[in-house]
Amino acid sequence: MRRIQIIALFPDSQKALRDDSGHSIAASQLEVSLEDQTWRPFPARSLHQLPSGVLVISENIDTLGRQGEKLYRMRIRLAEAAKTVLPARYQGILQLQTVVQ
Repeated sequence: MRRIQIIALFPDSQKALRDDSGHSIAASQLEVSLEDQTWRPFPARSLHQLPSGVLVISENIDTLGRQGEKLYRMRIRLAEAAKTVLPARYQGILQLQTVVQ
């Protein structure tokens, strides 16, 4: 049985989201949910410039077919334990990596 896994990651765990004034939100202050599943936190990293990622889906390829298509809804929010975040318009890059096993 072959599986496809999708991993969501922020390339810089300490500055996952940034605003124009230089304020940032670490990936460890964020959580991700796929298709209304349980919220999963991004792991904390002690070193700067390391990526922080979380497995968001693991799907059996056989159920999708050779050229299967499936849409997923992904949501990101601040974790309840997040430090105080200044109100601003934050932006960042969330990469999706696909692994076939």
